[in-house]
Amino acid sequence: MSEKRARFFLIFICFFLIFIFSLRNIFDLDIWVHLKTGEYILKNRQFVHTDFYSYTAEGRPWLNPHWLFQVFIYLIHRFWGFPGIIIIKTLFILLSFFILFLIGYKKENTLFYLPLFLVTILSAKERFYERPEFVSFLFIALYLKIIYDFRTKKTKAIFLLPFLQILWTNLHVFSFVGLGIFAIFLLGDLISWKIILPWDWNKNCIFKNRDYFLFLKIFFFCLLASFINPFGYKVFLLALNLFRFIGNHRDILAGGISELVPPFSRTGILSGGYFYYKIFILISMVTFILNYRKIDLSSFFFYVIFLHLSLSSIRNIVLFSMLGYVISVKNLNDFLFYIRPFPKTGTFKFSKFLIKSIISLYILITVIITAYQEISFTYYVEGKLEKKFGLHKSCFYPDGQIDFIIKNNIRGNIFNSFGFGAYFIYRCFPERKVFIDGRTDVYGEELLRYYADLHLYPSVLEDLIGRYKIDYFLLDINAHNLFKKLYEDRDHWRLVYFSHEGAIFIKNILQNKELIERYRLDLEKLPPESLGDYSNLRKKPFPISCFSKGELFLKLGLYEKAEQEYLLGLKINPKIAGFYNNLGVIYQNQGKVELAREYYQKALEINPRLINAVLNLGAIYQAKGDLEAALKLYKKVLPPWGPPNATLYNHLGDIYRKKGLLRQALLYFERAIFLEPDRFEFYYNKGLVLLDMGKVNQALDAFYKARDLEPTLAIIYNNIAACLIELGKYEEAEKELKHALELDPNLEEAKENLKKLK
Repeated sequence: MSEKRARFFLIFICFFLIFIFSLRNIFDLDIWVHLKTGEYILKNRQFVHTDFYSYTAEGRPWLNPHWLFQVFIYLIHRFWGFPGIIIIKTLFILLSFFILFLIGYKKENTLFYLPLFLVTILSAKERFYERPEFVSFLFIALYLKIIYDFRTKKTKAIFLLPFLQILWTNLHVFSFVGLGIFAIFLLGDLISWKIILPWDWNKNCIFKNRDYFLFLKIFFFCLLASFINPFGYKVFLLALNLFRFIGNHRDILAGGISELVPPFSRTGILSGGYFYYKIFILISMVTFILNYRKIDLSSFFFYVIFLHLSLSSIRNIVLFSMLGYVISVKNLNDFLFYIRPFPKTGTFKFSKFLIKSIISLYILITVIITAYQEISFTYYVEGKLEKKFGLHKSCFYPDGQIDFIIKNNIRGNIFNSFGFGAYFIYRCFPERKVFIDGRTDVYGEELLRYYADLHLYPSVLEDLIGRYKIDYFLLDINAHNLFKKLYEDRDHWRLVYFSHEGAIFIKNILQNKELIERYRLDLEKLPPESLGDYSNLRKKPFPISCFSKGELFLKLGLYEKAEQEYLLGLKINPKIAGFYNNLGVIYQNQGKVELAREYYQKALEINPRLINAVLNLGAIYQAKGDLEAALKLYKKVLPPWGPPNATLYNHLGDIYRKKGLLRQALLYFERAIFLEPDRFEFYYNKGLVLLDMGKVNQALDAFYKARDLEPTLAIIYNNIAACLIELGKYEEAEKELKHALELDPNLEEAKENLKKLK
């Protein structure tokens, strides 16, 4: 095979991999509200300015900068269905990466680009969803291509940017990224033009003199173009609110939205998670080191800003990957240009051939393996197999629940899980209105906090029912606390539908009597699933329905049902560490500690850094007094091997306190409090170690905080009394001790302390 054909083949298989990653069944939660809104705009020939999908935010302002995307994607779906949506997304992503690949491309350097290009694809692939984002990929690629070409070749395409900005502003809120690209170029090139920089940093092709002022004018035209939309200047307010929400979402929604959390908040930097993202960071940084003599300041600013954004939010990894690739290619081109040619001896030719062969083999093997993994990845869902790769809607939407609602004409005010909202709108509007969906800007911070509190503190349920006159619940199966509260309150609510996706609860009233008698469910009496034969599958499916149902049953205390689901899951795929861990939890709750220990160890044999298994097994070692074994285990998942974990720090604090290392213990209790400041046990343990250190006033403050968070625990009042006795405040101590004994009349420590006072 000639060098030209080999080069073309390697480029082709990289784009083939993009094709494979893009051609996925529809999994996105928000696409449905886009389809419904596109239909509404076309049928009514008017823009949407206020919410009408929900009864909780009806009439509130809705800034909808995606209206043009919604019309576009609705028309695609209308004429070509779900395959059309997936194919058009695939074409947009392929075109975006093709344009990226062309930026700075030099055929003589292709083999140096391709490994980096492949890592870029593997780093970005998790965001290849059917949402307005894929349109922004194309615009980002176009902006970079046009601007870099104008820098080097003075091309006329630069005058297209204001028109592209109008289009982008009406397609996706990410249009502000285009303005950000302009601003970074203007700042970086101004510094490179006006200030003497080290080495050859001033010798890059940059905007200066007339070109700089022309570029500045085009930027202002793009800024003005951003106002050409149905909402005018308000799109900028929406962008600012989006930044604010991303910064606060973990506080507002108690844990946050998965795509907005930092990538290393849930996995350690040195763990296997986000492997290619970490490799990409490493390689791209190396290109700056190689090209240290001719660093482009604008490119450097791009890199630092978008690296920070990607470290702040998972959804920004794709933006960093795209921009980082272009910047790294420029660094490589400059570096390779400065390298003096080696003498073309036989050794040089052989070395060149060997390097090319290794790179080509790496690309070929990586593409084959990752493409096979993507195509063959399968979920087991209640007796069926569901692939990720394909051209249809996935089965992870609440179709069964919504069919049940429509068939039985269930009416009134619904409370639905956040993730189900958009699909409920798609299936049920205008006949029924939603409680909440993914349009966080519409509902506002107050309602979002209220929604999160409902799941954390089910005692708020009565307020919800009274305030919003709730008639039925459509719950995600992961809404464990709310599910438990409703399931146990059979006098007022009845479970009438249940599946791997979730459940429906309706009011236990005379009006629903017939429906309840026909469909009411007792989870303990659910028949077991019939299991097919999956022994012939090389790649075992992930039994997601077994996992989700097992976790719910475990939360409800239905241990036999949970055990049944987990054992079924292990028959399907015996390599899922989480199943062994959760079986260990069941056996530990049943008092079978040795059996639980065996299952925790099995989980850790599969995944040595499974944090829940580490914490559970470590707790058993601590209970037995084997502090060294527990400490050795915990150290395996400390950062950077695992993410910061409050429970882990609390366990370590307890161990160091028992070992007499009080300062070390205090340090870990404070770390636990920093991560999760609402857990009383952390303050309680901090109070104990401060008391051991003789810091009575500080210990008292910690116990008071623990009492504020958990006012029903007698031992906290006892320890407050112990501090007050040390401080000579005997009357206050007596009140605290009496309160402790009211809560727990058998608390011996409180009795002893009360005797001492008398």
